[in-house]
Order: sequence, then C-alpha cells, then structure tokens
Amino acid sequence: MRSRHRGAPGAASPDRRDHPRDCGTTARQAADKSGQRTSRGNDVTPSLDTTILAITNVVALFAENLDQWDLLRADRSLIPHAINESLRVECPVPQFSRVLTEDHEIDGVPSAVGSRVALLYGSANRDERQYPDPARFDITRRPSDHLAFGRGEHVCPGIHLARLEIGVLLERLADHVARFEIQESRPLLNKGLRGLEYLEAAIQPVTGTG
Repeated sequence: MRSRHRGAPGAASPDRRDHPRDCGTTARQAADKSGQRTSRGNDVTPSLDTTILAITNVVALFAENLDQWDLLRADRSLIPHAINESLRVECPVPQFSRVLTEDHEIDGVPSAVGSRVALLYGSANRDERQYPDPARFDITRRPSDHLAFGRGEHVCPGIHLARLEIGVLLERLADHVARFEIQESRPLLNKGLRGLEYLEAAIQPVTGTG
C-alpha cells in the first residue's frame, strides 16, 4: 500500500486549468443553471492536496495505534469520530492568514483593523485546555469542535466531500485490513501544508478476505 503526494499545493496543472472536471465542473454547471455564472478563473474546486494528506495521515495514525484500529473495526459508528480525531492530531492545514475587519484584542494584546493575523489551527487542535493529553490519538474522544476545516463563513467548502471520501475508504479498509505496518515514510516539506510526501505500508489482510 503506497501513497505519494505530488505537485505544488494550490497549483493546477495545464490540463486541469483548461479542462476542469469532476466537482469543479459540477459546481460551474449548477451555477450556470441558477443564473450565477462563474468565470473559468474563479471556479471553486475542492483541494486534492489536503484530502490526500488527510487520508495518508489517518492511515499512518492507525498503523501507529493498532488498538484504535481494532476499535474502529469493531464499531463502525466510530468512523466519523476517527476522521475528526485524525484531523485534530494531524491537521493538513496547520495555519492560515486572515485580515482583521475591525479592531480586536486577544489576551490583552490589541490588533488594529487591517492587521494581518495568523490562525494557528494545528496549535488550537492540540490545546491541552480543550483536549486532555492532546498528542494521544483517541477515536473515542469525539472532537467535533476541531478547527482543521476552519470555522464560520471561512469553513472549508469541501468539508462534506472530504468526510465522505475518508469515511468510505475507512469502511472498506476495515472490511479487509487487520493491521497496517509502516515500511517507509517521508514528511512533506511545505510552508502551508502538513503531512507525508510518501507513505508505504504493509497490510495484514483479514482472514478469508484475500
């Protein structure tokens, strides 16, 4: 089982720019039908990079925490919570920049309107005041308040698609895989994303599934 992350985050290949497809095409067609046409350069498409990283991260986390994989295989209702917990522990987008639209103060530190601030999602998701033993991967934790997808009007537009993709994958893996064992991995060196550039894992199949 191998996963390899390729391409620069946020960059679209010439083929994708000239021939948009899948969710981007569907979104544009829906907008056209509603009378709200979009230009080619403003199409909203889900980010492949973050979903690929999230999937790789969750496989690596289960390989390192086999007791948690046993829990998930025994109780599939834990899949949504496993997705949330993996995103909390290993947030694909650990930080993001925003511009203040009004004066604001945090812990006695004032910031004027127009100031650029860094939102440290990865740090917030491991805040020990909110999550006891925050470095521990625990799929019974149910951290639905994590910030990996952002919050409010800036929430990730692909949140439901990402959850669906990861959930279906975990369901199928739970049917056929008893154990993961990491053979090789390399971290992704990137200023904006966090995860693995390469992950190779050996699997122990469930008896009778091949």
